[in-house]
Amino acid sequence: MLNFSVVSGAALIHALLFLIFYRSPLRQLLQRPADEEAGNLWLQFLLSWLLAIPVAIVLNFAVIHQSHLYSVLLEEPGFGQAGTAVQQYYEAFLNQYGSNFRTFKHGAFHGLLQALFMALPLLVLQGLLEKRALKQSFYHAAYWTISLALMGGIICQFS
Repeated sequence: MLNFSVVSGAALIHALLFLIFYRSPLRQLLQRPADEEAGNLWLQFLLSWLLAIPVAIVLNFAVIHQSHLYSVLLEEPGFGQAGTAVQQYYEAFLNQYGSNFRTFKHGAFHGLLQALFMALPLLVLQGLLEKRALKQSFYHAAYWTISLALMGGIICQFS
């Protein structure tokens, strides 16, 4: 069920958003004087893309509900063998319901939920521990919210 080209493309969206949020005049909103030296743009872009691939893989299972049936039936005797009852059930289920909830809007919604209930609390907590302004934490949270929503939509629609 994992389409690596779609996952890789979704991770590329994350890397492009990185350039917009952290390498453009928009980053002046962070107001961090220690960040004046921007570093190697291509290395940052490449690492942003590579590190977003595992995020996109995990997001794949959050936005495509049909993958859960696979994990439930994986250890059943006969699963994966043609003609067995469990394999016929799996194939019939996917034929009937395999395209349910596979829209960009649905994937973006689940990406948004991941951002609000996972990324936002972690980023705000980290910002509090590092004694950063709350505005900076919400800036990072906005980046992750937009990124995860777009990634979720792309993965759900095109996988």
